[in-house]
Formats: sequence, structure tokens, C-alpha cells
Amino acid sequence: MKQIQGDLWQGTLYSSGMLNTHAYFLTRPEGNVLFYNTDNDNDWQQMAEPGGIKYQLLTHRDEAAPSLTYIRERFGSKLGFCILEAPAISRHA
Repeated sequence: MKQIQGDLWQGTLYSSGMLNTHAYFLTRPEGNVLFYNTDNDNDWQQMAEPGGIKYQLLTHRDEAAPSLTYIRERFGSKLGFCILEAPAISRHA
């Protein structure tokens, strides 16, 4: 992961086939937030060090993948997404 601000990190490039993007990890005293998705072991390890993930937020169905279940189980995070994307996302989370 690459630090881009004091409290904001950019994850390794993530590809779901149709989508290529980076996840963003924001550290907060109230709980850290992961925007989008990652399936990178090194990213997960670096996110664990400052307290893990409290919330993961998705913006689109192309971010849904089996890694959502892994993230929830490893960190106990809560997943947020638009209800219109629920049918696609619920296959993985």
C-alpha cells in the first residue's frame, strides 16, 4: 500500500475483470474505513497493523468478490453499499 496522506493509503491495483481500481484505506480513531475492495494479502496485513477495518464501503457491483467474506471474517467489518447493488453483492457477502 502507498501512503498518499497522513491518514489515507492507496491499495494495490485490484481487478475484477471488468473493473481495475485501487482500494483506499482511511484511518480514524472511531474505526478505519476501506473504500472499495482488495484481494491483496500485503494490503490486508498493512490494514491490520493500525487496527483493521471497521467499515468497508462499495460503490458498484464490480467490486464484489469472494474477498468480501474474507475481509468480514478477518476484521469483523461492516459492509455498506447501495441497495440497488444488493443482488450482485450478496452473492459474495
